[in-house]
Amino acid sequence: MIHYAKLDALILERIARPNGATLTELQASETICTEAERIADATGRPDWRIIDGRLQDMRKQGLIRFWRPVLKLTERGRAA
Repeated sequence: MIHYAKLDALILERIARPNGATLTELQASETICTEAERIADATGRPDWRIIDGRLQDMRKQGLIRFWRPVLKLTERGRAA
């Protein structure tokens, strides 16, 4: 059985930063990528699929949520 606790902790630590993180930013993190590659070698799945799968699982558990910034609308002729 694969243990994802370390990867989950690394992902949660990165997401907890003020601006959150995108999948690309998570993949660019050396520590997250290294752990995902270790799991990928054991499972035969691509490392990005490992990260994406963990994000989906944590979302379903209610540990994280997807947030899309809303565009700020202003009155016509007013600067934002």
